[in-house]
Amino acid sequence: MKHFTVKVTLYKITPVIWRSFSVPAHYTFAQFHTALQCAMGWEHKYDHEFRFGKGKYLRDIIATPDDERFKGADSFQDESILTLAAFIGRGKLPRRFLYLYDYADEWIHEIAIENHFESEETGPKMIDGANACPPEACGGTLEYLELCDGMCGWYRGIWDPTIFDMSAISFTPKRGQVKRKG
Repeated sequence: MKHFTVKVTLYKITPVIWRSFSVPAHYTFAQFHTALQCAMGWEHKYDHEFRFGKGKYLRDIIATPDDERFKGADSFQDESILTLAAFIGRGKLPRRFLYLYDYADEWIHEIAIENHFESEETGPKMIDGANACPPEACGGTLEYLELCDGMCGWYRGIWDPTIFDMSAISFTPKRGQVKRKG
C-alpha cells in the first residue's frame, strides 16, 4: 500500500515544534486532519482548513463545505472526498501547503509531503518530532510563549515546551475526541 511521509511544522514558535509521520495515500483530507490532530496531541475541538496555491494568499481551499466562510476562494474541494493521492497526482515531491486549526488561536502549520513508499501498515505511523505542542485553546502564539516563560495565570502545573514523547502518540482518537458538527 502506498504511503506518504509527512512533516508538519507549527509557525511562529521557538523552539520549533514539528512532527514527522507516515500516512496512507488513500486517506481523505478529513482522515488526514484526524491524523494531524493525533500527531500534534490536540483534541479535534475546533474548525480547520487546508490552503494551497500560488501567491501569498493561498486561496485554494480543502475543508468541510461552508459556503459563507469560503465564498472568496479561488477553488474549493471537500475534505471528505479528496484523497492525498488525488491531491498529489503526478506532481513532484515535496509538496507544501498550509493547515489552519482553531480560527481564534490561529495555529498555522506548514505541511510538507516529502516522499512516498510502499508499506504493509494500514494507518499512520509516527516517525519523529520535537518539542511539546501548545495545549488546546491556550490562546495563540503569544499566550503560548507566556506559558513557556511561566507567566500564564490560567495554566495549573509546570509546562516544559521541550518535552516530546513519541511513544505517547496514538493515531486512534480517544473516545469523544472527534469533533461533531451540529
